[in-house]
Amino acid sequence: MTITTPPLNHATFKLSGPYGDWRDDLENQGYAIIKNAIDPERALEYQRKALDWLKSFNPALDLDDPSTWTTENMPVHSKINTFNGYCVTHEKFMWDARMEPKILDAFAKIWGTDELLVSFDALNITLPNRKDKPAQKPWPHVDQSPMRRGLHCVQGVINLSHAGPEDGSLMVFPRSNKATEGFFDTETDPSTWEQKDIRNFNLEEIQWFEDHGMKPHKVLAEPGDLLVWDSRTVHWGGEPTVNSNTIRTVIYASYAPYELATEETLKLKKEAFESYQATTHWPHENIVKRDGVVYLPNAEILLRLTHLETLIEQQKDAITELSARVAQDHPGRSTVYSSQPKYDWDPSPQHVYDKSSFNLFSPENPYGHGYTFTIPPLHDTPTGSLFALDRIKNLIGDYSEDFFQQIAIKRPFNSSQAAGIPQAFEQIDRSRLHPQITKPLITEFLNHVHPFFPVLEPQLLHMLFETFSTYTKVNSIQTSLYLIILALGKASSNPQRIFNIEEEKDLSGMEYFASAYHYLSGPLITPFTGDHLLPLALFYASLYLRHIGRPIQAWQMIREASCSVEIMISGYRLRDMSTVEERASLYRTAWGCFILEWWVQSLGLSRIQLTTHSDDLAEFHFPSSNIEALVDRLPFPRISEDSRNGHLVFLAMCSIRKLLNRVHSALYARSNQGSFHSSPPPQRTSDTPGGNPTPQKYSITSLKTISEELDRQLEDWFNSLPNPIRPTLGNTISADHPYDTYILARYYATKHIICRPSLVFAAHTQGSTVLPEFVFANCKKCVDSCRKFVYAASLLMRQRTHSNWHRMQA
Repeated sequence: MTITTPPLNHATFKLSGPYGDWRDDLENQGYAIIKNAIDPERALEYQRKALDWLKSFNPALDLDDPSTWTTENMPVHSKINTFNGYCVTHEKFMWDARMEPKILDAFAKIWGTDELLVSFDALNITLPNRKDKPAQKPWPHVDQSPMRRGLHCVQGVINLSHAGPEDGSLMVFPRSNKATEGFFDTETDPSTWEQKDIRNFNLEEIQWFEDHGMKPHKVLAEPGDLLVWDSRTVHWGGEPTVNSNTIRTVIYASYAPYELATEETLKLKKEAFESYQATTHWPHENIVKRDGVVYLPNAEILLRLTHLETLIEQQKDAITELSARVAQDHPGRSTVYSSQPKYDWDPSPQHVYDKSSFNLFSPENPYGHGYTFTIPPLHDTPTGSLFALDRIKNLIGDYSEDFFQQIAIKRPFNSSQAAGIPQAFEQIDRSRLHPQITKPLITEFLNHVHPFFPVLEPQLLHMLFETFSTYTKVNSIQTSLYLIILALGKASSNPQRIFNIEEEKDLSGMEYFASAYHYLSGPLITPFTGDHLLPLALFYASLYLRHIGRPIQAWQMIREASCSVEIMISGYRLRDMSTVEERASLYRTAWGCFILEWWVQSLGLSRIQLTTHSDDLAEFHFPSSNIEALVDRLPFPRISEDSRNGHLVFLAMCSIRKLLNRVHSALYARSNQGSFHSSPPPQRTSDTPGGNPTPQKYSITSLKTISEELDRQLEDWFNSLPNPIRPTLGNTISADHPYDTYILARYYATKHIICRPSLVFAAHTQGSTVLPEFVFANCKKCVDSCRKFVYAASLLMRQRTHSNWHRMQA
């Protein structure tokens, strides 16, 4: 049988000694050591910066305490202890080390030119004898394809730590550089050769090298030494022994002549450089851009997110110092981090804005000429979407947009099945149902829960309390509703309590809630069940589940509630209801479901995207029900009694929610995700299906008209609020008045959403373009409103109190 050898790529360069220096070792032994290529003290400083980078991911990592050397305390790394992610390849200390003069001189000596390219290669930090990670077994390999012949690549390691006989270091088979081609030709089948520049050897194959007089050798080195080797040399990274306490720290760096690279290679390197990506050991060929995204195990992603806030807090002083220094160097310029806003918005018509202070405007280039503004398609602001951005991925790693949903699904709802928690009504300790116990819980419910969602008529609650002790139908919707109210009352009895959700212990009220939850989740209960109390029970069950941090179960309950109330109102059930009060109760429940399901996030009311979802719907990508379309046809809910002004706040939220829907439809709906530009608005044409215009391209005049009208409606909404709940607009927002804070947060959030298209328009405008006055004014309104909204929201978030958990819990 004839074996066909594939085409071979012969090198155009070869070492031609003797040189009388270390290059002779590189040629004959396949590796060499260049002593003191970096001053040892400076090399140790590079090591310190590398270790600081490592520690910056988690304060729990203490390099003086081996017990903290665990995967959960470290950034993601390979099994051979290399780091390619997080843009570390392009950290300043990495580039400073690569650009050391003697490092460059060494490779210039090898190749005979100083016009060199460098690889964007990894950082290796090996913590010796980690308890959670066994030592990596040897993986002898060469970084050159059998289809390449001759010297194509010289690899390098910049050594930043001591490498003694017991420490981690480069392992080589001396003289194997001259033997590997013969091995491939005589011991392998050419049909198995691949073009990729790596070839691993198994034990049997390594024995061939040993049979030919080659033995493995650990390269000993000191900080500042440069190790170089021929890519045909069999090698691997040797692990430290049990006797080592040295943290191996090295930077992989290979150099090759610029002239050996193709245009395509240079293009790929440029792209990798500009996106902070790593490549391979090869500087001039084989440019495989390593994904800047770091793929983390689920638990580790959560850990990264947990520590992100800590990292930001650690950098706060540095940012403030930098801001002050910039302000000192440029006294006329406002900085991003300035604690004092450059502009204080004055809405009065007498206020004149100094456009000359902005570099965006130039009288020589008046506004117009068809410049367009586009709201970016799929622009979205839940955490899952923001963390899916490439720049964020490079910082904290990668996970799918439904990551939080996956985590929530994998968390079993153990609290409802914990020991001692009754799973059915008959298992509840009767002493817990004694009026002396339940009456205070109902009082707590009325004081802390009902004012914000006055859906349940207190008369019904009193009826439940009076009749429950004699009620004989054990498992029923009425029983479940009563138990859930008791659970909410128990949970709200200590407004300042912080729950440990992960502990799943002593979740206040679960002793009442669990049996009701199991009954409502059972197969006998469907949205078609004709009891008007069903959506009410499901609604309050969702409130409780949100409170204990169970978003998936909460969504299931509120969706069932919405579907149930839709069926009752849209179908025959409404006609069958005997009293006006039953119908009014159903309307209130519908509005409650609407607010709870479609609550635009109080933590970040900035959804430019297609629909305005609640925290849960957006963050977990849950589908919505059709409750929004239903309430558009309903009158505002009738609330007969004063819930300490809470009922007024509830009505205000219903009306602002409808206004926000109007804002969304006018400015941000998918069909309107076109452009604002200087041409007239599109006209309806007879050949457009349904008489609808083609994809919207609003004129800037239309933007002015729409935003002014929406802003007028917002002001009308605010001015129509009854005096007891209408706060004073201004720069003072107090945490002592939660209703005021809540209303102001909603007002400023809506204001900045209305004005934001103008801000985005200005941000995308060429620097020489003069903006219309209304765009300029809206920009200032947007920034001012956003700042005040964030402050108001921060006041609401400072404590997980029962007056705000239903709107702030995510």
